[in-house]
Amino acid sequence: MTTFPCFASSFDFFNNPAVLDVATIITDFRARVTGQSPAWTEPVANTFKSPVDGVGRFFEVTLTHTSVTQLGFKVTDQNAIVVCDREIDIDGGGNGVNYYTGQFHAWIESLRAGTSEIAQSGILDETPNAENAILNYVYGNGYRNNGGGVDGQGSNVGQEFMLDNGSSNPATRYRSWDQTVGLVVGLIDGTGALQFFPADMYANLSGLNRWVGRGYQLYICDSSIAAGTQKTIQIGDAGETGVFQVISGLANSQNMKVMVRAG
Repeated sequence: MTTFPCFASSFDFFNNPAVLDVATIITDFRARVTGQSPAWTEPVANTFKSPVDGVGRFFEVTLTHTSVTQLGFKVTDQNAIVVCDREIDIDGGGNGVNYYTGQFHAWIESLRAGTSEIAQSGILDETPNAENAILNYVYGNGYRNNGGGVDGQGSNVGQEFMLDNGSSNPATRYRSWDQTVGLVVGLIDGTGALQFFPADMYANLSGLNRWVGRGYQLYICDSSIAAGTQKTIQIGDAGETGVFQVISGLANSQNMKVMVRAG
């Protein structure tokens, strides 16, 4: 009875229904990640370091109070290289915020009245290779650029910044499923049952695009499932299950949406 490695990490879900100032997001985030087991640390004010795993892997998230409604979201890797430097907003009158965090992932979902804005980050499960076989394992993104503009680089499912050939670069990284040109089947089988797959990602390694691992506590699902829906899905080979919630605000890619562990 074994839980699949990408779902065997710690996880936490928290909703604050009324965030009026992004300072509250920083406070909430701090409380959730430093209160977990294993716990994150805060080596520098507002910079949060994920727990170091057994092979030395970690990443850092820096949250910045850019304004009452703008949150800076910067992700750095184990070598202090900036993977992404982005922003998300809340509404002027405030809105709810979801926090999906764990030892290997940190996602923030600002549930704005129009389009939700997502900040996302984590490291990759490299199974069946050793977890440190590939040292380019940190991903991250945010809905807006660091000037507050919507540039389309953080708006779609699967868009992540990683180091491509040594330089930070945005790309649509999730493994996708399509067939004949122009035909996208999605993730529903012949009986009408929904299918779910881990979020495999690629990166450019020394000039070659290669699959490097999958995001912890992430599932890819069919785009027919409404944002905010929770689904109980198998996470192990003996019937173990977890609860995953469909992320809102990100445009579908290849008829797919992304879900993050919520229970």
